[in-house]
Amino acid sequence: MLSRGTLTFTRGDKPLLAKQFTYESDRMTGRGIVVVEGLSSYLAAASALKPASREAAVNAFLRSFKLEPRNKAELASVRRRTAQIFLVYC
Repeated sequence: MLSRGTLTFTRGDKPLLAKQFTYESDRMTGRGIVVVEGLSSYLAAASALKPASREAAVNAFLRSFKLEPRNKAELASVRRRTAQIFLVYC
């Protein structure tokens, strides 16, 4: 891992915890983001084989990553699953 840092990321108007990172090996280089929301985490990463420089494509892919606001049915489902997980671990 070459670097890592915090990232401003939202789902609708809700701010979420997020990190961005870059990585490199002898044969490839890449960049990614990790977003955490409650018990869920989302990872998006893109790589390019060296010596090709695909920085513009990698950046475009990561900029396109969005989390759409959840509708009421999805929120109810998440709450039920969270309650079930809580009961299992208690």
